[in-house]
Amino acid sequence: MTVEQTEALAQLEARLSDHLSKSDRGSIAVSRFLTPQERKQAERYLAQRGVHHRCVFWGGYGDAERTCLLIYPPFYEDFPDWIPAQGADPSETLEENDQERVTAVRIKGSGFRVLTHRDYLGSLLGLGLERNALGDIAVQSDCQAVVFCKARLVTFLIDALQKVASDTVRCSAYTVDGNFTDGRHYKPISDTV
Repeated sequence: MTVEQTEALAQLEARLSDHLSKSDRGSIAVSRFLTPQERKQAERYLAQRGVHHRCVFWGGYGDAERTCLLIYPPFYEDFPDWIPAQGADPSETLEENDQERVTAVRIKGSGFRVLTHRDYLGSLLGLGLERNALGDIAVQSDCQAVVFCKARLVTFLIDALQKVASDTVRCSAYTVDGNFTDGRHYKPISDTV
């Protein structure tokens, strides 16, 4: 491991320790969005501490790459039905107005040009947001995407994001249904090695 990787792991473990302390005091602790690598490290850390059974990773839909970690208080162990399964929406366990809930914003372009994931990400980061404040950016078509974020950012994104690349966009709150897909298309390739 490089020095940077070691420092990043130490910072992640420190944040996880803070979240565990918060949950031990009786609150549901919700992390920032984690990369797939950070999620694996978090799973390992939580398993070593024996609390993985009261932890859920959620990114707004079942197959999300970037997910938030929710750590439930110890008393939830007495009520296992209260802890949602992995891949299930945990929003029912959070309060209706909880600003930590993972929600979605639809970004719709005018159709003037084809917009890519890079265009959306660049415009969102150009607003001053850090990458860990945003979940997956699911490009749905040439001029439309859905970005996952915490509920506290929805109003900001709707008000502040007006252009992606050189295209004018409109943003609106979006509710994900059971048929949502991330928009990725896979093409089977066969070859001889």
